[in-house]
Amino acid sequence: MPITFIGDTDQLLYRFSFAKPEIISKEVLTLIPDILTFKLETNYRSSEEIIARQRELIAHNYEHKGGGYSFLTFKASHGRDGASQGDKITVSAFESAEDEGEGVASQIAMYIESGREPGDFFVGARTVAQLGYLEGPLVRRGIPFLNLCGGTFFGSKHILDVIAYMKIVVDQEDSDAFGRAYKIASNDFEYPFGPNKGKYCHHRFLGAKFLTEAPTFGALKRRGLSGLYWKHQKGAADILKFVDTLQMFGDEPKRLLEVILEYCYYDYLKADEGIEIEDEGESSKIQDLETLKDIAADFATVPEFLAYVDMMIEMAEKAKDGDQSDYVIISTVHRLKGKERPIVFGIGICEGYKMTKSGQEQPVGLLPHTFSLVPPPQFGIYPAGAQNPIADERCIFFVLISRAEEQVHLSYPLRYRDAMMFESRFIGEMG
Repeated sequence: MPITFIGDTDQLLYRFSFAKPEIISKEVLTLIPDILTFKLETNYRSSEEIIARQRELIAHNYEHKGGGYSFLTFKASHGRDGASQGDKITVSAFESAEDEGEGVASQIAMYIESGREPGDFFVGARTVAQLGYLEGPLVRRGIPFLNLCGGTFFGSKHILDVIAYMKIVVDQEDSDAFGRAYKIASNDFEYPFGPNKGKYCHHRFLGAKFLTEAPTFGALKRRGLSGLYWKHQKGAADILKFVDTLQMFGDEPKRLLEVILEYCYYDYLKADEGIEIEDEGESSKIQDLETLKDIAADFATVPEFLAYVDMMIEMAEKAKDGDQSDYVIISTVHRLKGKERPIVFGIGICEGYKMTKSGQEQPVGLLPHTFSLVPPPQFGIYPAGAQNPIADERCIFFVLISRAEEQVHLSYPLRYRDAMMFESRFIGEMG
């Protein structure tokens, strides 16, 4: 009985969800040495220039360039008959991730002014967190966009949780914000009973009945602890103390966020989920919250920042049910697989280093990701994941540039948070 294997060793993205790329690249060829191999080498999508660059890049995954894949599965891709030569791939460096977001949005705006449609563009990133730097610049220029990673960066649960505490500081009668945040305990809250009594507890043991007693923070302050059901008093005391503390920092968005994270949400997140969770192997929630702090730093007041967040969420809701062809698509590379557009921007194509507390240089990267350069940190009792092979990161970059029909524009920040960056090794590997 004949057996057929179909796959593409150039686009291996899902090892984190237990895909096993070696089945095609090694094991099948070892088990069945006389297997017939048919290669589909004609690329009907891209210009000759883009095809040549992606072919040079991915060759580094194969044995003739020092990689681990068998040369028998290497595809010498070429364009269709009559394919255009196409433009050279461009590479731009920016001082920071914020500057990169502004720069990419400006380029897209200039293209649209010259006659291009929003639906001609993809912007791809390795992590969800990077997309947060792009949304504001696109909105300020009136460019319609759709974030494939959940509508908007600002719509994620962990982002909305910390925003809820900020909203309570600004408006004590905001029932929606209070209903989201009232269970999320501060670092000072302890188990009031049971075998863990006296130890940190990340939730306040307050159920729906509590919200009928105190539907808003203002209502809780007016009612006071003595008017509450006795089992609710300890949790309510923690809310009152924590929000009163937050109000001392209510004049500066970034500082207020830092206090919420440091004295509440970081510990809550780790306790609630056991580990620093990775989102599809692309980005941790901790990284998202760091991005949120960077964005908040651009606003003078908390109300201005909260108005911006609400605008982002409202715009995402309006775009959700629309035809994607009317929007610039921003996304992690994983979600762009199988799609194509004329012009592709790739952001954060860099790696570098940061200084550890002991004064040592530690490798970091966006693409390749840090967790392909060093093992990921372990949190709690569950493994946070193994180190990702550089070959798989190279496949991610291959998928990014191969989405483009006509043009590819790559960029990276020279500084990303506390790390110094330079262009990714993959840029040089393209030839």
